[in-house]
Amino acid sequence: MRSLHSGSSCASPWAAVDGRQGGGRWLGERRSEASSSGSGGPRTGSHRFNRLDDLSAYPDLPSLAEAVAAAAQSWADGCNISTLRAAFNLACKLGMQPDRPPDEDDPRLQELRREVLRTLADEYLPLVLRERLRDAKDCIIPLWACAKAGYWDGGLAAALLERLVDGGGELLQQATGQGHGLLWWSLSLAPAELLAAPAAVEALRVSERWLLAPALVQLTPQGCSNILLAAARLQCGSEALYRRLTARLAELAPDTNCQDLGNSFYALGKLADECGHMPREEDLQRLEGEVVQRLAAARDADAAGQVLPARTAFKPQGLSNMLWGCAKLARADSALVRPLAEAVGRKAGRCSAQHLSNSLYAMAVLGCSGPSYTEAQRSLAEAAVRLLKRAPSEFNEQDLSNMLWALATLQPSDGSHSQALVDAALAEWHRRGVAGCTPQDLSNTAWALAKLPRSAGPHPHPEPYQRWFKAAVQAAMQSSFTGCATPQTWSNLLYALGLARHRPPHALLTRMAANQQLRTRANGQACANGLWSLAILYGRLELLDGASRAAVEALVERLAGRLGQLLRGGAAGEQLVEQALCNSLWALAVMGPGALARQRTLVGALLGEVARRWEAGLKGEFTVEGLTQLWHVQLELAEGGDGLAGAPSTGSGPLGYAALQKALNDFVVKELQQDVVAATDAEREVLQALEALRQSGQRPQHPQRTAGDSRQPTTVISVWHKEWLPQLGRRVDAAVELEGGRLLSVQFHGPNRFLANGEHRRTRNGPTQLRDRQLERMFGRGNVLNVPYWEWIQLKGDRAAQQAYLLRLMQAQLKDLL
Repeated sequence: MRSLHSGSSCASPWAAVDGRQGGGRWLGERRSEASSSGSGGPRTGSHRFNRLDDLSAYPDLPSLAEAVAAAAQSWADGCNISTLRAAFNLACKLGMQPDRPPDEDDPRLQELRREVLRTLADEYLPLVLRERLRDAKDCIIPLWACAKAGYWDGGLAAALLERLVDGGGELLQQATGQGHGLLWWSLSLAPAELLAAPAAVEALRVSERWLLAPALVQLTPQGCSNILLAAARLQCGSEALYRRLTARLAELAPDTNCQDLGNSFYALGKLADECGHMPREEDLQRLEGEVVQRLAAARDADAAGQVLPARTAFKPQGLSNMLWGCAKLARADSALVRPLAEAVGRKAGRCSAQHLSNSLYAMAVLGCSGPSYTEAQRSLAEAAVRLLKRAPSEFNEQDLSNMLWALATLQPSDGSHSQALVDAALAEWHRRGVAGCTPQDLSNTAWALAKLPRSAGPHPHPEPYQRWFKAAVQAAMQSSFTGCATPQTWSNLLYALGLARHRPPHALLTRMAANQQLRTRANGQACANGLWSLAILYGRLELLDGASRAAVEALVERLAGRLGQLLRGGAAGEQLVEQALCNSLWALAVMGPGALARQRTLVGALLGEVARRWEAGLKGEFTVEGLTQLWHVQLELAEGGDGLAGAPSTGSGPLGYAALQKALNDFVVKELQQDVVAATDAEREVLQALEALRQSGQRPQHPQRTAGDSRQPTTVISVWHKEWLPQLGRRVDAAVELEGGRLLSVQFHGPNRFLANGEHRRTRNGPTQLRDRQLERMFGRGNVLNVPYWEWIQLKGDRAAQQAYLLRLMQAQLKDLL
């Protein structure tokens, strides 16, 4: 059997693919070589281009283009198939300058390469149609060149496939394992119309048959990985084929060079991601064991100052490929992950933008957190910051999105390097804008930024963040987003806006509500997150202007309707997690009695599911946060006469709604009462000013009294700090008793009690509105005093001014009650 390649080995072509929950680019195009043998086929004619297959004769693509333009017709006239075949190969191997590898991103190279292939195809196609080709490589190498150059015009590729399957695939029977690999790889890049042709379908079928035949095809690691990668892209191939190729990779692992090992892990990861195929554990362990040994040898060599031969050393791209493959193969517990992450970190300075992004993303998927991974995370993040400053255009939108997503997922304990990367990425977003983002990249970036606050202080998402969110919202209202955004994409974006307290224009909600897929495809978590965000951003719906209220109510109706469908699905439907149940109930409670009344059916179903799980002994599912939400829900329901305590038992066991009510009461006493949050500096200042008023005997003066009004000026009698209110299950910043027994609640409203963007920065968020109206029900109308942070800051710490401010505040409240 004649070899497809008698010269240098072929470096696998790797095309851009996705490494996340959707579409988009992941691993960059790998440079590919397919060297020709120079033998086979008749050679006729005598001219100065009679040694085309001598690589030293044509050092660059321009010189080859000149030769092809001058001699291609004479080669065809002489049926010089081997020379034409070699020209196809060389056209995809040479760069624009002598002895320089091709820059695949150079548009000049791309155009000249296509021009050369067009000339060759015009001469080669008649030969393919009329001559009897004697070797599989006469079809496969030109087909590979077409795929490499993206040249599919003129019918050559279709004709080559026809010849490969003629006579039941006689030519394919001659192909080597490398040849089969190039065939699959080439078809994985072919346009849909070519793939739909019977010849393409038959070529893959015949190739698989020969690949599975015992002892007929000698498979190389490179051929195996090429076929597995192509099978993933093409969504074809059998489990038997996958297992045979993987077993062959494991068998050859000790003799496989490092590049092919890296390609193998990537191909297996891609197959798992696209087709759901999981290799046998024993095969994976053999491959992983080989890589672990080589990584250890490389680490020892580095420590000793030695340089390993190129064949036995992993390049940054290979390390990144393997880490990505491990992520897609769910190998979080593999002994390979830690040394692999460390190796990537050591070579971070030599990584491309895509490799840096891929590596951080893979580490996040694999859960590479904790002290043992800190150094690798820091090295990758710092390298990314340097590259963003030096060559920002090397990062595309998905690279930026994936890096931020990874940081948000990993939440590094040492946040300095991660914050530097967030700041650099934000600066680059502001420079280029977000118009080029896909819906998935946009929503993932929004989620990541919301999960990566600038600080734990009062302004976790400061102005640079808010400007990005504003730009993202504008992009999300364009048809390019709304036309292809999935329910999950919408949910992620809205959830991020809720976390960042960024209220969007109501037009965004209208567009989201118009998404028909929300009715049938949104999952429970997406619906619950959407309701939660609306509650944060809009609060009580009765307080909104007409257009905003209509938009919010329409979206609530859509999300609640879908959530009700999922609940009615029962055992066959989606089982909502505890967080989704509690978030949804709490959100409707925050939106006010009108929302609770409109969604009465859903509220009953959600409460019934909570009670059912409580009865079933699943109390452990409910977190402190979830139980706190349920407590406030029952307070709001009780206000309307529909509290948990008055609800009927589910009847499915000794525990029912009444038992849940008792459990919540016990929870308030045992958990919430013991949870004392430390006061902020501003809260302490307010308390000190109130205490000073009490001690000085100053009093808020009533407005001018009318004749017969016997009220006297009121003095501050008592001040309590962080007073526990058992009826509400919460503490009040300060409770003040005035002369005559009147009680006031004084609450300091810091920045986190308000929305964070633009004209809404003085609008209370939903949780603050809920707290204030619960306090008002207890203290009475007009007895809840709020101190907004911007007014307190203006006092500049002047104690006399602070006391005077509080006196004026109380006086204004007294006036309002007249």
